[in-house]
Amino acid sequence: MIKKTRFILCLTMAFLLSSAGSVPAAPADTPQQEIIYRTSLGRADDVKLLLTQGVSPDEKNEAGVPLLALAAIRKDKECINVMDVLLEAGAPIEEQDSDGQTPLFYAVKQDNLKAVNYLLSKGANYYATDNNGNTARNAAYLSGHEDIGKVIDDFIKKQSDDRAKQYDEFNRIVAEHSKPVVIPAPPAQTEAAPEQPQPPDNPPVTTPTPEEQAAQEAAQKKREADIKHLNADVAFNNCAFQYWSFVSDTGQSTELSPDTLEDTIDSYQDKIQASQDTLSSYQVSEDVITKISNSAKQRIFSELSVMPSKNDRHEQGVGKKDDMQSRCKLIARHWDKEPPPTPTPPPSKKKESNNNVIQYNSNQKQGKASANFH
Repeated sequence: MIKKTRFILCLTMAFLLSSAGSVPAAPADTPQQEIIYRTSLGRADDVKLLLTQGVSPDEKNEAGVPLLALAAIRKDKECINVMDVLLEAGAPIEEQDSDGQTPLFYAVKQDNLKAVNYLLSKGANYYATDNNGNTARNAAYLSGHEDIGKVIDDFIKKQSDDRAKQYDEFNRIVAEHSKPVVIPAPPAQTEAAPEQPQPPDNPPVTTPTPEEQAAQEAAQKKREADIKHLNADVAFNNCAFQYWSFVSDTGQSTELSPDTLEDTIDSYQDKIQASQDTLSSYQVSEDVITKISNSAKQRIFSELSVMPSKNDRHEQGVGKKDDMQSRCKLIARHWDKEPPPTPTPPPSKKKESNNNVIQYNSNQKQGKASANFH
């Protein structure tokens, strides 16, 4: 009887608070609206009950925001509890809103470190892009949440290091099974020393076990994924270098000071070399790397040069860091879709420079497309 009385009093207080505007009124017309409301309030138990009654975890509110994103906005302890309930019920972790942003974007924009770490630990794709070509990492830095951006950077680095260790372990296992079989010498005889057997010229070929075969396939998939992301890095760095070089050469107005502009160009030139060296370490041929680099430079050069005047470019946002990020991210995405062709060994002799794709000025930095405008 006492418990029933307390329950009625709680309901009465909730109604009075709701009427006073302290608690948002629940749009309980349908179960779908109810689960959206309960998710926004952080009521994990209520959400779980509605899910067991058949409500879908894929619901979105009127603005097109999925349930998991609504939960990721909350910065209290209920945030994780609600996301746990939704994910256990099958809510898609990569569900996008109308702007193409996933729950990870919402956690980042709210500076919700707890939700960011949780979603990353559950396998959220940190390379996913929204309709503007930005990743959650870009959104963190653009929103001024550099601490969140660093968390994502550290997570990506750890993932890469773990994949490298797994790949090294796989190579060690393969090398171990590829060692030639050495037949031990027979016991020594008193009459004469026996002739030591020689290792066979052709060691027996060992067939990998199913576990080794699975490890090999997993390592190959990770290698291909790493190469795709490195392709995108090479394309982005070349695009950014060409973008700011174009701004400098044409005297385009920019939010960067002259010294900062030159430092930025030099910085991206260093990044180009670093990203190309990393890609080369994956045995990707020089021809493929050159193709990615020249293609990215040509595309951004064409985009900028087709605008007839500085005023036209200024009206389109050229010269701003956000504009460079948006344009170069879209160009880089082309190289993050499919792995390049099977790499071939580079030719023994030094290749002649290819001037058919982009014309270069001899008095400019290496790799910068010429931009002569009147």
